[in-house]
Amino acid sequence: MTPTTYLGKRSHAAAQLAGIAALIREVESDFTVQELRELLAQTASQTGNQYFPNVSRAIESLLNK
Repeated sequence: MTPTTYLGKRSHAAAQLAGIAALIREVESDFTVQELRELLAQTASQTGNQYFPNVSRAIESLLNK
């Protein structure tokens, strides 16, 4: 799974993921790039064959660890 398509548009995906990554870095500033990728992959929502970043699930999983 690669969460690189958001609503079918790659150009929007980069901005969306950058924003989510920034929010995650606020909570977990020492996350490595690999850890960030894994978190995004684990918490993404799937619709059909597309994956959508889910910022609330990502932040919630960090806060509950």
